[in-house]
Amino acid sequence: MNLVADENVDAGSVSALRDAGHRLIYVRELDPGIDDTRVLALANELDSLLLTSDKDFGEHDWAALGPSAATSASSRQCGRAGCELA
Repeated sequence: MNLVADENVDAGSVSALRDAGHRLIYVRELDPGIDDTRVLALANELDSLLLTSDKDFGEHDWAALGPSAATSASSRQCGRAGCELA
C-alpha cells in the first residue's frame, strides 16, 4: 500500500508500517513544514493514503482534492504486529 504520513504522525507508527512492507513517504523526512495543501497534493499525486493526526485537515474541501483517501493516524494503533482500529 502507498502511504503519505504527515509530519505529525508518530515515528514509531511510520517504522511499523514500513516494517510491514508498506511504501511510505514521511513528510517529516521529505520536507518538514510544508503546508497542508502541498501534503494533500503529494498524496493525490502519488495515489496514496494520507495519514495525519492534524485535526484541521477536516477543514479542507476533500471533494476538490480528487480520489485520495484520508484517515487519522490517531484512529489506529500500530505496532510490530501491524495496525488495528483503536
